[in-house]
Amino acid sequence: TIGSMADLEAASLADVRQWFTDNYGPNNVVLALAGDIDAATARPMVERWFGDIPRGPDVREVAAAPVTLAETAREQMTDQVPVTRVIRAWTGPELTSPDAVPLAVGLHVLGGLASSRLDNVLVRGEQLAVSVSANAQQHEQINFLQAQMDVKPGVDAAVAEKRFNEVIAQLVAEGPTQDELTRAATQFVSSQIGALELVGGFSGKGATLAEGLLYAGDPANYKKQLEQMAALTPEQVRAAMQRWLKRPAFTLAVVPGERTEDGATMGGWGDEGSVPAPEPDAKAPVAEIERSAPRAAPPVAPVGDLAFPAIEHAKLSNGIPVTLARRTAIPKLSLALEFDAGVAADGATKAGTQSLMMDMLEEGTTSRSAIEIAEEQERLGASISAGVGTDVSSVSLTALTANLAPSLALMADVVRNPAFAAEDVARVRDQRLAEIAQQL
Repeated sequence: TIGSMADLEAASLADVRQWFTDNYGPNNVVLALAGDIDAATARPMVERWFGDIPRGPDVREVAAAPVTLAETAREQMTDQVPVTRVIRAWTGPELTSPDAVPLAVGLHVLGGLASSRLDNVLVRGEQLAVSVSANAQQHEQINFLQAQMDVKPGVDAAVAEKRFNEVIAQLVAEGPTQDELTRAATQFVSSQIGALELVGGFSGKGATLAEGLLYAGDPANYKKQLEQMAALTPEQVRAAMQRWLKRPAFTLAVVPGERTEDGATMGGWGDEGSVPAPEPDAKAPVAEIERSAPRAAPPVAPVGDLAFPAIEHAKLSNGIPVTLARRTAIPKLSLALEFDAGVAADGATKAGTQSLMMDMLEEGTTSRSAIEIAEEQERLGASISAGVGTDVSSVSLTALTANLAPSLALMADVVRNPAFAAEDVARVRDQRLAEIAQQL
């Protein structure tokens, strides 16, 4: 959708104006109002400020059905990267398809969970990769189904890719376990609850309602998706994955080396290698835009007092001060345990020690392995993360209110009883070094 540089440079001001006229009319808009307002108050305001904008041309429906390859395809490109990245991809069904939710859950089990199949085998277990992921990127008419692996430096990429493909094939053949399905669904539901605390943004109430109406004809479509997710069985996930992931896949390997592709010729229709690029815009004069009569801006109405939650303070028996701000929009709690030390305490000779130590907190305690910590978080719908700044280190928790007590117990174990096992330190150190190489 972004286009190639040649296409963009060929676009004239008249082309851009015409695109706006054709697509940015009120008949191609969903307006969502989310916040402290009601329909009776909102409607006359909306009519006043938007109601007289003339209808635009009818928007042409574009068909973009999933593509099934005739056979498996593979390409390799070299680029200035420090590690080999392997991407395996398929197209999938539309967002409203009965298979969309099972595929999203199945790919989350494959490479979205902290205890995903790919993580457990390739990163923690056999240590063939430094990072893995898998997801279903859902759109109105199509789904991008994708799994990705960054090969660990020093590992034979062919060996890693073979194992990568085996893990995918096993999940497609057998489907997830009930425990994996429950953990994935719980994490999705917890994430959706957290997103709905926002009013705006890409995940808030406004966008969620608008997308439901636009893509499914129902502002409350998110509820149907969550209900379908809660009722899923392992067999339904397995069947959906077999329908879509047993089709021929496209694999792209990006390997370290000199850059051989020209980015300026990518991003168009795919015919850049055989069709000459269009001539650049000649920048010919264009007609003046017909402008409507100016309208006065609305007066600023009285602004009511903002009601912030009262901040409550307490102190634990061991001296830790506690600050609490109550919020009741969603059944979820966020907590941060902060320590007065950050990366500045490392000094130049030990740079990275503090942040590596904080990363290690989730890699195992004296009674739980990293996989057990990840799985317990997923079952609870909780998320524990450790981070470090210049002068502060913190461990954060988001938890469903109903599961607060066991979530706090897990967080306490992570903070108080880290194992710092030598083999885990070595693995995380290697991952960190690969990340630094990628940043450079």
